[in-house]
Amino acid sequence: MFNNSRLFIGLSFSVFVGLLVGPQERALSQEAAAGVLEEIIVTARRRDESLMDTPVSITAFTTAELDARHIDQVHQIAESTPGLVFINAGGTGATLGATMYIRGVGQKDLLPIIQPGVGLYIDGAYIAQTSGGLANVVDIESIEVLRGPQGTLFGRNTIGGAILINSVKPNDELGGDIDVTLGDFSRQQVKGTVNVPFSDNFFGRFTLMKRDKDGYIDTINIAGDDGLGGDDTTSGRVALRWLSDSVTVDWNADFTNHESDGQPYVLSSMINEFLPGTEAFANNIVTTPAQGGRLMLNADAFFPIDAYKNAADFYAPSDWDIFGTSLQVEWQVSDNLTFNSVTTYRDTDGTGGNDNDQSPANVFHSYNFYESDQFTQEFRLSGTAADDRLQWTGGLYWFQEQAFNIDDVDFPFFEARSGSYVDNTSFAAFGQFSYDVSDRVSITLGARYTDEQLNDIVDDRVQFATALFNGDVTTPPDNVVLPPGYVFPVIAGYDYFALPPAAGSFKIVPNQNFESDYDDVNPYFSIAYDFTDALMGYVSYSEGFKGGGFTQRIGPGNKVNAFLPEFAQVYEVGAKWSTDRVRLTGALFFNDYTELQVSTDRQIGGTVENAADAEIKGGELELLAAVTDQLQFTLGLGYLDGKYVELNPNVAFPICSTSGGI
Repeated sequence: MFNNSRLFIGLSFSVFVGLLVGPQERALSQEAAAGVLEEIIVTARRRDESLMDTPVSITAFTTAELDARHIDQVHQIAESTPGLVFINAGGTGATLGATMYIRGVGQKDLLPIIQPGVGLYIDGAYIAQTSGGLANVVDIESIEVLRGPQGTLFGRNTIGGAILINSVKPNDELGGDIDVTLGDFSRQQVKGTVNVPFSDNFFGRFTLMKRDKDGYIDTINIAGDDGLGGDDTTSGRVALRWLSDSVTVDWNADFTNHESDGQPYVLSSMINEFLPGTEAFANNIVTTPAQGGRLMLNADAFFPIDAYKNAADFYAPSDWDIFGTSLQVEWQVSDNLTFNSVTTYRDTDGTGGNDNDQSPANVFHSYNFYESDQFTQEFRLSGTAADDRLQWTGGLYWFQEQAFNIDDVDFPFFEARSGSYVDNTSFAAFGQFSYDVSDRVSITLGARYTDEQLNDIVDDRVQFATALFNGDVTTPPDNVVLPPGYVFPVIAGYDYFALPPAAGSFKIVPNQNFESDYDDVNPYFSIAYDFTDALMGYVSYSEGFKGGGFTQRIGPGNKVNAFLPEFAQVYEVGAKWSTDRVRLTGALFFNDYTELQVSTDRQIGGTVENAADAEIKGGELELLAAVTDQLQFTLGLGYLDGKYVELNPNVAFPICSTSGGI
C-alpha cells in the first residue's frame, strides 16, 4: 500500500440488444433502448435520489447493467469499479470471505476479532464479518459502491466505504424466468425466479439457484477430490411484500450452502534453507548455485511443472452454511414525514482449511472452524421542511454479535490452536440535514455518535499447543465429506473439536476476558454547486473509524495484545456532468489516517498493532456513453498514492502486511 502509487484502469464495452425481452425488471426502459441513458436512483444518503445529483463518489449498477456485463457473482463488480478490490477469498479456507478494499482501505483477515474496513449491506442488513460475507445474492436489483468514509449514516467499519446490495422487490405481476449457464470443468448453473401476486396488496417472489463446477487445479497427491477452485453451491431467497395506503412491509430470507475442495493455489517455487530430513527428500535435493547455493527440492521428482497441478497432501475442503433474514417497515406518517424500521438477523457456520506449503511435506497446514450470529435494529425518521428545501433524516441503531472461531495450525514440530469467543455490541444515534440555500447551492451537515463494547474470551480450550508431533489421525468433523479412501490428518494428540485438549498440551496464555469500551463522533459536511443544469461540483469533509480488537494468533510465551480503533479524516472534491447520452463523474481525495491497524512480526503468527499514521491520496474518473442505440461505452480510471508518515517506535518492524490498506 504505502510509499507506492498505483493506477487502476478499467475499459469495457456493453451491447444491449432488445430482441428477447424477459420480465419487466430485466427489460431496458424505452428511453434506454432509444439510446438515452436511463436515470439511476441511489440511496447513499438514506433517501431515493438521482445518482448525478448526489454529492458522493458512487458507482452504481442496475439489473440491466449487471446482465450486460455478465456479472453473476457480486465480487465481479470490481472489474468495472475504479478504486475497488473485491476478492472471493478472505483468508485460509474462507472461500466465501468478502475481501474488500475501497481506495486502498479494507481488511483481508477472517478472524472475528479483527473488524472490516468496508461495510457490506444486503437488503439493509449489515454483514459484520469477512467470513461468510460472499453469500450468493441471487436476485439483484441494484448495487451501489460508496467511496470514502460513510460513518454518519452507515456507522463504524465503513472507513473505506460501503457496498449496498438491494434485491428485487416482489410486484403485482405474475411471471418468472429461468437462467441456465454451462461451461468448462462441468460447470452447470441453473437459476429460477417466480413472482406471484397473492392479492391486490400482497406479493411474493421466490428464487433458487444451483451451481456446480469442478476445480481446475489438479491435486495429484489427493485421490478422489474434484480439484481446487470448484464449488457446489445452493442459494435461495424468499421475499414477501404487503402494501397499504401508508405502510409498506418487506420481509425476506436467504440461504446459501457452499462446499468446495479448496482454493486454487499452486506452489510457484521451492527454495528453502532446509527441508525435512527424510530419505526420499534427501535423494532429490539438488544444490542450485544460481540461487546462492541454497538447497532446493528437485521439482521434477515431487512437484508438477504444469501450472494447473498442485502437490499438496493435506485435504482441506470448506463447507459454509449461511442464513439471513430482514424485516423492513416503511410508514408514510404524513406528506412530510416517513418512519422506517429495519430489523435483521444473520447466522453463519463454516469450516475450511489449507495446505499452506502446497507441498507433499508437512511444513504448514491449517484448518478453521467459524460460527457467528448477529442482530441489528435501526429506527429512522426522515422528512422535508421549508417548502422541501430542507431534507433530513435521523435515527437510532443497535448491533449485537456473537462469534466463535478456532484456528488450528500444524507445523513439523508442534501444533497450536488459537481461537476466541466474541461478544460485541454497538449503539449509535445519527442525523443528517441537507438544505438548498438557493436554486444552485446545497449544504449537507451530519454527525453520528457510536458507543461500542468489545468482549473477547480466551481460555485453554481455544488457546493451547501440543508439545510433540506424533502423527495421530482421527475422523473429521461431521460436515466434512472426504474423497473415497482418504485419511484425514488433524492436530496430533486430540480429537479435532475435543474440548478441553488432550494430555500433553499446554496453555499458550492464561484464561482471560478482554473488554474494550469505546465511543466516537463522526461528522460530515459537504457543499454542492450546480454550475449548469448538466454540471454539478462538490467539496466534502468526512470522518470514520474502524473498530479495535484483540490478537488471536498467539505464540507460546507471548500475550494477547489489544489494539485501538483506527481513524480517518477525508477531504474530497468532485464533479458530475451528464447529458441524455453521456455521464461523466470524477473525484479527488486526500485521506489522513491515525492509529492505523497494521499486522506486525512481533510473535509467532503475527499480531495487529496501531503501528503508524498514514496518508492516501488519489482519484477516480468514470465515463459512460451511449454511442449508438445498441452500444454503450464505459471507461474507469483509479489512482492511489499512499505512504506511512509516522511509525510507532514501540512497534516491532518489519511490517508484514497491512490490515488497514493495500
